[in-house]
Amino acid sequence: QVDQGTTRYSVAHPVLNFAADKPVHTYELPGDCVLGPFAGDWFDAAQLYRKWAITAPWAHKGPIHQRKDYPDWLKRTPYFTIGALGDENDITLEYAKHKFYDVPQHVAHTYNYYIMQHQDDKYPEHFPPKLGSANFKRIVHEMQTAGIHIVPYVNGWIWDQDTESYRTTNAAKDAILNRDGKPSLIMTSYGGGQSLVGMCPGTKQWRDQLLKISKELVGRYGVDGVYYDFLTIHTSDCYGKEHGHPIGGGNFWTHNVRETYALLRSEMKKLNPNVMLCGEDTAEWTIDLLDTGLEMGKAATNAPLLLAVYGDYTNVFGGHSNSLDPVILGRVFLLGMQCGWYGPELMYANNPSYAHLGKLYRKLIRCRWQFAWPYLSMGRMLREPTITGELPLLTSPTTYEDYRTKAVQASAWMAPDGSVGIFILNHEDKPHDITWSIDLNEIAGLDASKILTLTSWDEDAGVAVIGKTQGGIIQRQESMTPRGLIALKLEVAP
Repeated sequence: QVDQGTTRYSVAHPVLNFAADKPVHTYELPGDCVLGPFAGDWFDAAQLYRKWAITAPWAHKGPIHQRKDYPDWLKRTPYFTIGALGDENDITLEYAKHKFYDVPQHVAHTYNYYIMQHQDDKYPEHFPPKLGSANFKRIVHEMQTAGIHIVPYVNGWIWDQDTESYRTTNAAKDAILNRDGKPSLIMTSYGGGQSLVGMCPGTKQWRDQLLKISKELVGRYGVDGVYYDFLTIHTSDCYGKEHGHPIGGGNFWTHNVRETYALLRSEMKKLNPNVMLCGEDTAEWTIDLLDTGLEMGKAATNAPLLLAVYGDYTNVFGGHSNSLDPVILGRVFLLGMQCGWYGPELMYANNPSYAHLGKLYRKLIRCRWQFAWPYLSMGRMLREPTITGELPLLTSPTTYEDYRTKAVQASAWMAPDGSVGIFILNHEDKPHDITWSIDLNEIAGLDASKILTLTSWDEDAGVAVIGKTQGGIIQRQESMTPRGLIALKLEVAP
């Protein structure tokens, strides 16, 4: 309560199997719980949590650069697009984006490849593809050859009860059920008015359906990965007594969704060891099973906790769909998120009114591809450099709440090789003089006894060594050009 200067905090521990026929008489916490004050800010809090988090089961594979099952191509991929593969025009548009941004590869998050009229009409009866099986497979291969990775959309949660498959398999018994044994989640507002049923991730039938779709896409058509919508965070209790899971409470959702993703990953990797899995929204308990995740809200925060904890353990992509705000575009880049999934990527390129956004976005994408990817894709987030100067505060409307920030922002990352990348971005179309400072010893261990080589990247000039400096606390003055980007690498001098 702001007026009283107090904070209210509560924790709930739903008892596993509380809704079963037999009462649960005892309960013990699954682990220790410690609550207490500490000195520091949000970044310090993230580092305290990180000490435990990287020992958790979902971090057991280690950071990305150590993992054998992480797709090599995804480490380098700088951006996603919202794409489609329904007709010739869809294909032409995807090639046009690829040509304008002019980096060797991107991910096409692909919709409209299914034969149904609406996105989820007749779901999950996707096949044959709208282009026809032979043409779809051919187009996927041709786009991959051009550097466009195809990752189709699959809804991981719903079954259209108007379909023949729903009726003939008696799918209603494997839906998320209420206490009366009836499907509890039926949507009609999604998918052109179809009646869509939420399915229980703990059932064999639903897992088999998702696996069948995924193997068809990866095995038969050769796509690069699959995007699973809804499944990760659309949590709900299920009272299906024949499903084989506890009835209510505890970790029902996380446990069953993890088992589902683990099955999909294991079987898809047999078809293509370099296949990618991703989902809508990011949950820490999936980072060993999903290689990246869509996060539309993570850019609009000055306390990016998830990335400060797990930046080197998982990737995140997104920002805000249909964003026309340069602050959001830039913030996504600075936070190490794979750029994209905005929607209007082609409008940036073709509409003169948004040429400034296209120019900015292309610069950020090229920087990530040519220079920044070891930091932004596989690096550990360091404390943000301190920026001072006469800088206005900018306000960006978002889906959630207005985001306010200084006109110039920065981020810092330690790559697997121990070097540090620093990225400073001017969000405004006006020049600004700034001073920035950072303590390189705090996490990176580059103290004042070390002499560091400074290397910079520029969109026109490329990569160049610009001098040397002493480690420890560094402070430099810069003149930021309108929407200018400073990209630096600091490494121990040979």
